[in-house]
Amino acid sequence: MLIASDLGLGDGSYVRETNDELMELAKEGRIDYQLIGDLPEALKVEAGVRDVGLPHVGSMRPGEMTLAEAEKLLDGAGDTDWLVLSNWRLVEPVLKRIKESKLSAELVLVLDDEGRVLLPESPSVPVYVISYDIRPAAFICGIAAAESSNNGMFTIMANAADPHAQEFLDAAWTGAKFHTNGAVVADTIMPVEEQTGLVAPEDFRNLHRALNEEMGPYFKCNHYILALGRATPSIMHALTQEPFNGYVIGAYADYRAVRQGRVLGCVLKHPGAALAHIFSQLDAGDSLAGMADETGTLIVGIAEDAVGFTDFDLYSRFNPDGDDIAEAVQGYWEEVQVGELDVPALIEEFKEKE
Repeated sequence: MLIASDLGLGDGSYVRETNDELMELAKEGRIDYQLIGDLPEALKVEAGVRDVGLPHVGSMRPGEMTLAEAEKLLDGAGDTDWLVLSNWRLVEPVLKRIKESKLSAELVLVLDDEGRVLLPESPSVPVYVISYDIRPAAFICGIAAAESSNNGMFTIMANAADPHAQEFLDAAWTGAKFHTNGAVVADTIMPVEEQTGLVAPEDFRNLHRALNEEMGPYFKCNHYILALGRATPSIMHALTQEPFNGYVIGAYADYRAVRQGRVLGCVLKHPGAALAHIFSQLDAGDSLAGMADETGTLIVGIAEDAVGFTDFDLYSRFNPDGDDIAEAVQGYWEEVQVGELDVPALIEEFKEKE
């Protein structure tokens, strides 16, 4: 069973992609499968407002499901072997229901480790979580920003609920420095509200102001790289309007519809590809326990096609340099994929230079 949560635009995209893969596995007769709830809708037009992806009780707009509404979907789950969740925030209510015999599952599989917290010492059932090596794609974020920027000044923002926040900052920072000699980069990890997983507007404004003060009066950034979880679309929209009027690169879903003319590209996590890899390993005789480490984590990356980057088709319609940017970034991405650019080694090399 897959719980069809829509806790942000990225969460909805994870559910849609995972549903496609599980439907295919069911069609092949390899599993029995049931979706609990309605498939989340994608954002089809430019957002036009600052609160895209923020929770509104009873809202039917993409990405605005509240945690309470997502938990209510659990009431429709009965007995299953695997209970698949796209969002870590549903793990605690799931384990509580299993303990109270309100639902039954042999194991819980979480599609992403953002928001991950320590589990009880003896959870009701095993909990496995997919973790993505995002460093290569985050490196490409820095490349894309540097290729697009005229002044070589960038701001990178990560999300405190992401256990890979510092890895994202380091990799994107390295990409910008690698491509642009003398690049000036400001970065920060933003706190998120515990219950909602959102970055509070006031926190965003304060941290942005503090970053600019720290960088000094000559720092005139208009390219932003964001990995802010559920809050990414709303902050992305704010940064592309007055008084910022910047260009943005997002993670970890396709946010181009938020602001089509201002989004250079997005890092993508592909839970569908991750599941395809997991099931191929199971078919080969492995087990989840055998694939996971001692914390129940299953690590995937570009080798499993579980991490990628969007194309630049939309941006090219708005920017005369879009095709050149796309060609340059695609070239770097291909070098990363075949191992010509060793991103972890580059990160260490550039850190040593600072």
